[in-house]
Amino acid sequence: ARENNVSVNTVQRVLGSCSHRFLDSYEYLPAHLAFDEFKGVDRQLHFICCLDGDRHQVVQILRTRYKKNLLKYFGRFSPQARAIVKTVTMDLNFYYQDIVRACFPNAQIVIDRFHMIQMLTRSFNSLRVKVMRTFDKRSRQHHFKYNLKAVLNGAALPYPNGCLEGFNRKIKQIERTAFGYSNFINLLTRIRLEENLFKEKEPNSLLMTA
Repeated sequence: ARENNVSVNTVQRVLGSCSHRFLDSYEYLPAHLAFDEFKGVDRQLHFICCLDGDRHQVVQILRTRYKKNLLKYFGRFSPQARAIVKTVTMDLNFYYQDIVRACFPNAQIVIDRFHMIQMLTRSFNSLRVKVMRTFDKRSRQHHFKYNLKAVLNGAALPYPNGCLEGFNRKIKQIERTAFGYSNFINLLTRIRLEENLFKEKEPNSLLMTA
């Protein structure tokens, strides 16, 4: 408001005229997706619903990352749209894999290389300090073995999560500049404007909550 010599109410009115939604059609999804989350309103974890792995553009951001809500959201897409998805890149969040298996019948799960290296480094450090005699189901070694196929996909396929991590940093900068947001829709609108994805709000558009 200060930079443009207008009132705060004017800025809020302009933000209110923008659609906060990123993807409006349930008939299309990119072939290569990436999942992640970020801390937003009230330090809650929001789901960055998938950057387009080829064009590096945000497809959707949802209020929560709860499994049931993500299943409900992706269930809105047509079977044809979900069948197009070939890969989904993610960190080691186990229920993201459940969502991929439930919603995307033709998709391969890809563990991001950064998280693979991080996991291996922590594992080696643990072994350097203490050699475990037995491995329980909560050990990183067991976790690595459980995710072996997805880890190998991450090494073989050219779809890392680096672009999404960079977008997360941009969101953090937006939040720091504004000293935080108390309204989730305003945060989404500001992100969309930053990405030059401005779109006039439709007169009867429904608020998307997942």
